[in-house]
Amino acid sequence: MEEFNDEILYIVEKTLRGALENYQKEKLDAFRGILINSLTRTDRKQEEKEIYINLVNSLSVLHLKLLSIFANPDKFLNQKQLKFDSQNMWGDDFQTVLQKCLECDTEIIKSLITDLYNRGLINMSSMGGLTANRGKDLLFGRLTELGKIFIEYCQANED
Repeated sequence: MEEFNDEILYIVEKTLRGALENYQKEKLDAFRGILINSLTRTDRKQEEKEIYINLVNSLSVLHLKLLSIFANPDKFLNQKQLKFDSQNMWGDDFQTVLQKCLECDTEIIKSLITDLYNRGLINMSSMGGLTANRGKDLLFGRLTELGKIFIEYCQANED
């Protein structure tokens, strides 16, 4: 029982410290999700929870946004009010699609993709060679299993 209490105290301390050291809504929401899930779920080991906390601490808001886009492209595109029709589904390349979603420079997007790939969170190492799909189809299926688990664990169940 004492080990269990120590683990909970550790997670509470780490998530609260992370929240106190950040101001961005995306990071605060991620720490909140980790804390709530750590207190209510038993499907993750302590070491995994530590990895999730460390990831939130080390990733930028743009990293987290990109992961969120890949986790649920339709939800993000609706939030951004980006519309598609059968005639013009953004016949754009991957780079242009992400620029429209993240509203940042191509070089930053390339760096985000490289970082997330190197951490094992996405299954693509660059934006090159992605010409078969067009429009929002480019956003689907980009998360690795670890990426899916991480994003899901960072989200608090609102029920």
